[in-house]
Amino acid sequence: MDRLLPLTEHGAPGQLDDTQEHHDERHHPMTWSRRGALLGLAATAGCTVVGPDYNTPETRLEARFVTGGSGSAGDVSSDPWWKDLKDAQLDGYAQRGLSANLNIKAALARLDQAEARVRQTGLATQANGGASGSGVRSGGENVPTTTTETYALSGSFVFDLFGGAKRGREQSLAQLEAAGFSVGDARLALLSAVVSNYIAARFHQTAAELTRRSVQLRQRTLSLVESQLNEGAATRLDVIRAQADLEATQADLPGFIAGFNASVFAIAALLNQANKDILGQMQPGAPQPWPRSDRAQGVPANLVRNVPAIRVQERQLAASVAAIGVAEAQLYPSVTLSGSIGTGTTDRWSFGPEISVPVFNQPLLRARRDEAIAVAKEAELNWRSAVVRSVEQVEVAASNLSNNRRQVSLLRKSVTSQERSLELTRGVYQNGAVSLLDLIETERSTLGLQVSLAAARRDAANAWVQLQVATGRGWNI
Repeated sequence: MDRLLPLTEHGAPGQLDDTQEHHDERHHPMTWSRRGALLGLAATAGCTVVGPDYNTPETRLEARFVTGGSGSAGDVSSDPWWKDLKDAQLDGYAQRGLSANLNIKAALARLDQAEARVRQTGLATQANGGASGSGVRSGGENVPTTTTETYALSGSFVFDLFGGAKRGREQSLAQLEAAGFSVGDARLALLSAVVSNYIAARFHQTAAELTRRSVQLRQRTLSLVESQLNEGAATRLDVIRAQADLEATQADLPGFIAGFNASVFAIAALLNQANKDILGQMQPGAPQPWPRSDRAQGVPANLVRNVPAIRVQERQLAASVAAIGVAEAQLYPSVTLSGSIGTGTTDRWSFGPEISVPVFNQPLLRARRDEAIAVAKEAELNWRSAVVRSVEQVEVAASNLSNNRRQVSLLRKSVTSQERSLELTRGVYQNGAVSLLDLIETERSTLGLQVSLAAARRDAANAWVQLQVATGRGWNI
């Protein structure tokens, strides 16, 4: 430290010979004390970090879900849950979506941005400087031609006396991690949307096929009634009623086709693929997806680790806490060490520290610090809200799944009985034991129950999907 240049009367670096140095020390005894104060501040660089240290927040959670057990699910972020549906086409769409979805690509771009911001912190914000050079050739009448070359090298370093740079790096690193979890959240949203739309498409396809079969059945009923009319066993009113029932059933078909197309187009958009390609692949038809097994639901505490949306909020909270330290450090003095070396017509150099003390802008800086504190408080509330919302989503999905499965079981029995009833009704109608209205009503009820069963299967499959998503499965694939 003794090799540093002495300070002049005004506290600026000077170039003094031995005589001048002795003279300054004798006549300006405060010069060395000033330098000592500056160097003392510089020596504390990195030793004092203002602002609160971040501690992971805690929240009170129930020991178990209402519909779940008490066992922990562990880390489920890499669980490919959609493969339990045993549908190779759906597996392909999920894999394609993970690599081609535009929202995921945008999230990855934001991750790159966050990584670049991290590289702008720490020493990158403290060190500055560069080199320059020039060459000038001059001359004139009766003046010899000369070339003057000038080179300069300068630099400065801001000491992180109160940890502002350190807190800034902490903030950027937390934002980087939040961006990473945002990618996981985008992946989970993609998987949920692709699988849900696939389930919807297969439901509409099934409902459309049931309707077509019912149309064929009603066409046979109409032909039967027309034959009876020719034989005098039916009236013109019976024919009109059978015709109206046929047309009403046919009118249901376009709605199911439109629903199928809308779901397919949604899948195509999610996969960033041409509509006609996905539509052609989906047209042949396939059974409605149905989960083959159940996964451990876990306990509410598992959500804090497994759900990416919660992890995003927690990392944003960490960034907000670090931002308080950044704002706090602005309230205190800063020390910059600068130096330069130059060559040209004369060689020159300079070297020395500079202190900057914020005085008149203290109200502004304190307001910024207080704002950062308020932002951190909001971030903590957002994290707590995300936890509460995730618990709610798991409870709702688990309840829906349980009740939808019960509904599917009951509807299966009802459909079996109704189909048997329709078979018997058609037989006795031809013998004149029941009226045409009874036959029409039985046909209508049978189709309604069949479609209701398909809808219940769709709802149960969707509830199963939402349960996997709510528990944070599959985003880390």
